[in-house]
Amino acid sequence: MKLVGNTADIIDWDGLYATINASKTDNWVRNLTYDMELPDNISETYKRDQYRIFYPLMKVGYHEMNHIRWRVFQPGIDFDTAINDQLAEFVGCEPFYSWISCMEPGCMVPMHMDTYRIDKMKEYYENKDRVVRCTAHFPDPSFGHVFLCEGTYCHDEPKGNVYMWDDPDALHGGCNFGIHKKYLYNFLGFRL
Repeated sequence: MKLVGNTADIIDWDGLYATINASKTDNWVRNLTYDMELPDNISETYKRDQYRIFYPLMKVGYHEMNHIRWRVFQPGIDFDTAINDQLAEFVGCEPFYSWISCMEPGCMVPMHMDTYRIDKMKEYYENKDRVVRCTAHFPDPSFGHVFLCEGTYCHDEPKGNVYMWDDPDALHGGCNFGIHKKYLYNFLGFRL
């Protein structure tokens, strides 16, 4: 994962933050489980990878811990999709999908690989060789906000910093041992 640059002068992160904080969305992911059904077009290798990652976490009890939870905001429902175009132009790709994750103080998410909405998975895997994945930090930095991915530890990140992942399916996780909500803007695109 590498820092691409800062978008604070390009994207209205403060406006996005205000929109998200005003949202009434109650889309909480409260624990980790390996019980979702994956569509037939997803490879057996991917299914095995998901099981290989989630089973050890469940075996040690992560799925029973109430501090593992995060909130998800969806584009076009909770926030304007125009930000996707701005970020796509910044990193030089075609926008595909995005979401915002929110972690309350005292919460964490252990190592995991993301699974995408079922309606997006087919196109994602058909274009896997062109996938670009980025994470943008917002709002202003706050003590206790930590994100880990591909050996990179992000903390006290300036608003608007954008990181591009080397592997869109990399293991990652994070925690919030601060006193303010922790947000990440997650973005997927396709190389042009």
